[in-house]
Amino acid sequence: MFTKEKYLSDYKSNLEKHSAELTKNIKSITLLKYKEEIELLDFTVFTDLLSLHIVVDGMDRYATQYMFDPDIEKDIFYGNIQLLGETTYFSVSEDEEDTFWEFYEASEEELNKREQIILAEWFANCWSKANGSSIGLPSYVGLHDYENCYDLVNKKWMNSEEKWNEE
Repeated sequence: MFTKEKYLSDYKSNLEKHSAELTKNIKSITLLKYKEEIELLDFTVFTDLLSLHIVVDGMDRYATQYMFDPDIEKDIFYGNIQLLGETTYFSVSEDEEDTFWEFYEASEEELNKREQIILAEWFANCWSKANGSSIGLPSYVGLHDYENCYDLVNKKWMNSEEKWNEE
């Protein structure tokens, strides 16, 4: 039997298994020089069923995405760098899949909100340990195509569209 508390506890503990890797990868981007066109960092979490991966993009305030090409300037940050590869955050045996999805769909809205908070807290903790604020740019983390994101510098939730207007 699945419960919200058990699912969310497992979700959190499975994310935490990847804290060292994420912290190390965030630390590595703090050591780079940043292309002057980059005005903010946009950390996007992409989810697919029971896994996720995280990418960071260097953006300007017009939502222009800059692409990283290590062959051109390997010590300059442009963006589009994968910080965490495909990572499983919850495992379900094949014989429990139907039961799990029935459980999940019945509470999807609540679970999504709580997952988003757990994910942002976990990411913000790794960001802090890596001294991510030393980059000196506005930085946001959020789930791909979600309405809200978390401002890592000001430590607050905001509408994702507002990051393009912040000064």
